[in-house]
Amino acid sequence: MNLLLLMFGTTRVVYLIWNPYGSDPHATKTELIILIIMFGIGTSCVTSGFSFILLIVLESTRITIASSKFQNRGFLFGVWVVNVLYVITSDLIVSNFHEAKVMILICQITFALWGFLIALGYATAAARLWRNLKASRQTAQYDPGLAAEGKKITRLVRLLYSAAICGVVLFSTVVYSALGDTGVYNESGIVSTRPWIAVQTLLRACEVFMCLFIFLIALKTKTANSTNNNQVDSDDSKLRASMSLASK
Repeated sequence: MNLLLLMFGTTRVVYLIWNPYGSDPHATKTELIILIIMFGIGTSCVTSGFSFILLIVLESTRITIASSKFQNRGFLFGVWVVNVLYVITSDLIVSNFHEAKVMILICQITFALWGFLIALGYATAAARLWRNLKASRQTAQYDPGLAAEGKKITRLVRLLYSAAICGVVLFSTVVYSALGDTGVYNESGIVSTRPWIAVQTLLRACEVFMCLFIFLIALKTKTANSTNNNQVDSDDSKLRASMSLASK
């Protein structure tokens, strides 16, 4: 996951410094193709990082929201590989055969649908954690350790809901960008300045927030695991009770 975020940050920095949004009129066709591919790979990396941190949360809290065939790291890694290969292939083909631009639209819509599924996964995980937390509140009232653990899970639930909202906003903007004036089927090639700036600003802001949520959720999950491990050494029965807050 850290490698994915590193790749995302590196590709975005190179893209925005080298030739931001293809604004250099003297750039060669090869340079533009490289930049477009780099941009697509970066987007794939941050989305995959977003999905991997969800999987870590599910594994840590023992929540199952999908079949084991899909809720595993091998499947998510395979999705990332397929995404990257399709991005490279479609960009190379469309750059030489413009009539194949439907490949770009398919890539954008499929990517957005996958993103919506991930956002739904965050919301589902948050809802189940909150439901289990409410069911355990009465027991936690008589145990300071469980009460403290409940507060940590509450903060994690809020982060998960916030990440879900961020994902919905980001991938909704991707759909709008694909189907609107900034999409590949804009035959005129003319895009109004203000809508374009608004869309790009929203996309970059959502990407930044997504990386922030990935970091915060990973930190909260790690802290919760450390707390549970410490409880094993001190009181095994308390551990079993605290884990019931985040089970199933």
